[in-house]
Parts: sequence; structure tokens; C-alpha cells
Amino acid sequence: GILWIGMMAPAGTPQPVLDKLAAVAMRAVRAPEVAERLRRDGGVEVRGGGGAAVPSDPARRRLTT
Repeated sequence: GILWIGMMAPAGTPQPVLDKLAAVAMRAVRAPEVAERLRRDGGVEVRGGGGAAVPSDPARRRLTT
């Protein structure tokens, strides 16, 4: 299955902070016990960590990297 998980941060959050949050989140979901539970309970394989951003303005919401 496919499961998209997103995180939000205030506009203007420094890129190093965003990078750190993304790394910590990926490390958490890639932990063996978490990855196994996602696979077992939801059929979800952990992948990615694209670092894409979605603007807060609905008129500008298209996936950007």
C-alpha cells in the first residue's frame, strides 16, 4: 500500500531545521520495530524521504522540491 505522511512547519523555518526534522522522522519510521509494524499492520513499505514542500497558500499548492 501507499501511505503519504507529511509534516508541517511555520513559513520561514530555516532549511537546516527542516532537514533535521526530516532526518529524525525518517530515522523513526525506519526503525526496525516501526517499519515491521507498518508492513505487518498496513502493508506499507517505508521508502523515500523526498523533502518536498507544499505551500501554505491553497492557490499555490502544487508539489515543489
